Amino acid sequence: MSNKLPQAKYIFKLLKFAFNNNPLLYLSVLISIISIGIELLAMASLLPLFELVSGEIVDKHGLIPKALSMLGLKVDAASLLQVFFLLFTLRVITQLLSQSLTHYLGRRVMAQLGSRAFEKIITSMSIDKISEKSIGFFMGLAGDESFRASTLVVALTQFVATFLLGVMYFISIAVYSLYAAEMIFILMLVSGVFFIWILKISHKMGVRQIEGSRKANSIFMDAMNNIKAVRSLSSEKYVAGLYKRKIFTYANILFYLDAINLATKLVPIIFLLLGSLILILSGWVSIENLGMAYIVSLIAYLMRFFPVVGQSITLAVRIVADAKSGKDVTELVSDESVDSASFANHINKVEKIKVNDLSFSYHDSQGARPAILNSVNYAFEKNNSYALVGKSGLGKSTLLDVLLKFYPPASGSIFIDGVSTENIPGARIRRSIVLINQESAIFDDTVYNNICMGEAFTLEDVKWACKLACISKDVESLAQGYETRLQYQGKNLSGGQRQRIAIARALVRKPDVLILDESTTALDKATQEVVIRNLMTEYKNKIIIFVSHDPYIMTQVDHTVDLALINKV
Repeated sequence: MSNKLPQAKYIFKLLKFAFNNNPLLYLSVLISIISIGIELLAMASLLPLFELVSGEIVDKHGLIPKALSMLGLKVDAASLLQVFFLLFTLRVITQLLSQSLTHYLGRRVMAQLGSRAFEKIITSMSIDKISEKSIGFFMGLAGDESFRASTLVVALTQFVATFLLGVMYFISIAVYSLYAAEMIFILMLVSGVFFIWILKISHKMGVRQIEGSRKANSIFMDAMNNIKAVRSLSSEKYVAGLYKRKIFTYANILFYLDAINLATKLVPIIFLLLGSLILILSGWVSIENLGMAYIVSLIAYLMRFFPVVGQSITLAVRIVADAKSGKDVTELVSDESVDSASFANHINKVEKIKVNDLSFSYHDSQGARPAILNSVNYAFEKNNSYALVGKSGLGKSTLLDVLLKFYPPASGSIFIDGVSTENIPGARIRRSIVLINQESAIFDDTVYNNICMGEAFTLEDVKWACKLACISKDVESLAQGYETRLQYQGKNLSGGQRQRIAIARALVRKPDVLILDESTTALDKATQEVVIRNLMTEYKNKIIIFVSHDPYIMTQVDHTVDLALINKV
């Protein structure tokens, strides 16, 4: 029971998300219910029709004959046949409308879940949580799992209508023949054991489906991101074989799920045919006693009832199989957690950053690793420039990550103008303190958009920043200038050009504190010196920090800070 409750809670969250963001889903359900009523009316016209065809007396008090009489129409075979075709046409039209609307809204749910999951990951998921997972995991979360969650919404919506239709057919059969309803009920109880077994298998296969998709995605992404390393080691066949095994395992799981779906559709019909045959051969059913019209009408109802039951079970199997598949993405988008810092605390102009007894260590599945930072104390002040130096692995980049709230400190604090960073939202800190990394992220977009990154800067602002970063001439020499579209990962730029675009990207934001983590290493010496002089001039009244071992930089700054001297590891 404890395992079922969280699953039900998740499904409720998913439906709440879907219906809150797509109110037209209510209309879809309403049309489905109306469509069910129309089908039942159409089926109700069959008994009097069969009675007329077989020469039996028509019950004038039946729903359809009575309605025809009230409309002044003749109750004959032609009229009843016309009513049947008219109603069933309306049934098909309303069913098409309902299902089309449901599928359209289901795809919208997929897009909403995927985009919001990506936004959540980018904006609020902690770096350490992101680091715990592979890129393939998050691709699956925002893509494959969002698709399955949207499929689950469609299945749940259709299940309600289909289950209701099955119940109404069962009631109709019971009205025709209580004995037939009792036999069907017993038959459903017996077959229920089979279906419970099917549902359990479906759930297990659904979980394996998620895992298989994630593993295949991870191998694919890791190989593509490290294609040079793969080829340099002549490991192409190994990586291709690894992916092949994972994707074929995933394909087998999908086949098993398809086979289960087929079984659930066909088994009820098989039970119906076998049960009917047994009843006829045993003599329990007599055409002479019941009448041909009655028998044919009952068979018509049964032939519709059992496929509906099969469809209901198929939807139930899909729901159970997908109940876990979209759980993570739904939990992510419904998580309303925000930065724990109070938004009342804000930053005006950063004048001093004080690191007070700061310690930090990374964590993995085994717990905390050895400390990277231990009892670090230092202060960065306005009107000063700094070069943060120290051997690789000493914690220079880690210190910056803690300052920017990518990771929480193990102990100690960092104060910005006397306010602990614990009480300042991370996003607010990163608007006042901008870090430029050695590796520059370039997106498949224009130069202008790559520099603005969603902010509404004018072209003049961008040109000003590019001039300081010594990249303006390079950009203006491109075919379309600032509107030139850059290739994936900046393949049509040199390493130095990518770094200077990253510097311009930071400068246009005019932060109070500018941090460059080995951000000029790809520049030629002459260009590097011009860029650094421009930065030093621009930030003479602010705070600028270089993480670098470059002798030229150390001669230009006011303070050289050797982390080895202040880090007591």
